[in-house]
This record gives sequence, structure tokens and C-alpha cells, in this order.
Amino acid sequence: MKRVRIESDQVTAFPELVEAAHRAARGKRDRLDVQAFFDQLERSLSHVQQALLDARLPNGSYRRFSIRDPKPRIIHAAPFADRVAHHALMYPMDAPLDQWQPATSFACRRGKGVHAAIVHAQRQCRRYPWFVKMDVSGYFEHIDHSVLIQLLHRRLKGPWLFRLLEAVLASHCSVPGRGLPIGALTSQHFANTYLVPADQWLISHPLCRAHCRYMDDTVVWAESREAANVLWHDYQDWLEQTLHLSLKPVVVQRTGHGLTLCGIRIRPYALRPSRRRQQLFRRHLRCWEKAYQEADIDMFTLQRRVDSLVSMLSPGQSLEWRRNLMAQRIIAGPLVESEAGAL
Repeated sequence: MKRVRIESDQVTAFPELVEAAHRAARGKRDRLDVQAFFDQLERSLSHVQQALLDARLPNGSYRRFSIRDPKPRIIHAAPFADRVAHHALMYPMDAPLDQWQPATSFACRRGKGVHAAIVHAQRQCRRYPWFVKMDVSGYFEHIDHSVLIQLLHRRLKGPWLFRLLEAVLASHCSVPGRGLPIGALTSQHFANTYLVPADQWLISHPLCRAHCRYMDDTVVWAESREAANVLWHDYQDWLEQTLHLSLKPVVVQRTGHGLTLCGIRIRPYALRPSRRRQQLFRRHLRCWEKAYQEADIDMFTLQRRVDSLVSMLSPGQSLEWRRNLMAQRIIAGPLVESEAGAL
């Protein structure tokens, strides 16, 4: 596959930076730092432009905080100027990196996503009797910068580009030479690219009948338990030697018993939200109910929030479960009728 050259003007041209600023601001227009950036847009973009021409980030720092949604994570939020730089950088890189992905990789790609991954996984569960679900241990914090740069060289070229990429990677390390910050746009794409050779290795393995990956969650299907065990042991050895990663305890199971992927419990002919996803739905619903009872939001806003929560359960079949849940709520009323028609 031919490498794609990316020049500085593809990233730093003023019209490209304006577009990057608007993409970075989606859903964040009410934040004070975003408003301050747009109040002096030309000056702010000139600062970003000069930093990128110097092959560096405008700030190169992150605000660190923790979340538990659904498990504890450390999130690193970049300043808004850096977010604009990330969007400007990734826009010309997106197509060549996406073309390198196999068809069975579903994260951070146009026309793919969670729903497509679940539909594909269910189709394979109907075809093959055994699956192996594999998850990389501490994935983002263990990504090797030198290996990642070598992989990016396979698809991209340009001396200025790689000086900038090295500066982006150097802006965060969990240990020297390793780690990507969870929460940055660049990290999502780099992490998705890092496992492309692993996808190719698995797909070419003679015991692998089908493959599906969503970021670092990988599922492969096999004809027997013995083949499944050989497959994941071989993969674990290859992953440690080539990409310097290790696996969490794997799940080897019959497809008829069910597979959990992206918050959905997948059986050959049924889809249900996982217990963790149901718990998350209940928790968020309680929060929005409390906000309504305290008059922080009106009924229209409450309904919009509940509608967004319903989409979180898709494409699982959850209508009866939601009807029973909503009937028990203090604020049932119009929500129950609306919820009944949501799916």
C-alpha cells in the first residue's frame, strides 16, 4: 500500500484551522475556554498555526481527572487550543489510516461504530460454535511510542509530519516512551491503528474463522474449544513479542451461551443490554429525575435526556424491561407513553 505524504499546509492553512476549531467546539460552545477562544478567533488560530509550523502543540499539557463510567479511568483533557491542533492534524491523516483498517475493525471509523460491530458479531455467533473474547491489559498506558511511529511510517510520510507526531506523543507518557492520554482525539486514532497488525495476524491464522474488534476488545470465532485455546495462546505470544502488550484473562465460550460486547449481551438470535449497561441507565435516570424534582430542568428537557438514555441501550431489545422500570418511577406520567414508542 502506497504511503501518503502530508505537508504542513494541509494542516496549518487558515481555512483548515477554522474548520478544525468548529469541529473541536461541537457540544462545548457553552464552555468559557471555548468562548474565549472564539472571541479572539484570528489571534487564537494564529497561535495554533505557529505552534504547528514549529512541529509542536500550542500547550502540550493535559488536565487530569478520574471518572467511573462504568470502571475507574484516568482522563486527560487537553486545553482547547491543543484540541484544535489535534483536529487539524488528524483530518488529513484520517483517510489513509482508515484505509489500512480491516473491514472487521469498528471503532473510530465512519460507517462503522458500536451498532455495526454488534450486528457483525451476532452474525458470526450464528455461524460458528465457539468464540474467544480478548481484552488488552492497560491498553492506552502500554502503547509503545517507538512501535507506533514505525507503524505510522507504513502509511504516512513527511519529515515535518513526523516531527509533529513525535511531539504529540512526547506530550504524555505513563512511563518513558509509553502511553497515550485517554480523552485526546489523536489517542483514539493512534490506539485504533496500533492493533492493525494484530488484526491482520489473527485474520490470517488458520484456526480463526471470523474476527471483530472494537478498539482493544477483540473477538474471534473457532470451530472447537481446542482450536480456540490454541488461537488465543498463539495470539498472546505474538502480541507480547511484537507490540509489547499483554492480555487480560480471556473468555472462551460457546456462542449459544452469549457474548458481551460494547455493553450488549449477544446471543445468536437475541440482543439484550448487559447488566452493567442497565445499571448505568438506572443511575443516569435517577440523576435526571432528581434534577426535575428540584426544578433544575423542565419536563421537555427531562424527556430529551431520557430519550438519549434509551439510545444507550440500542440495539439491544429492552422495551419490556424499560416499561417495567418506568412504571416504578416517581415521574412516570408522559415518560412511560413516550418510552413505549421509543423502540
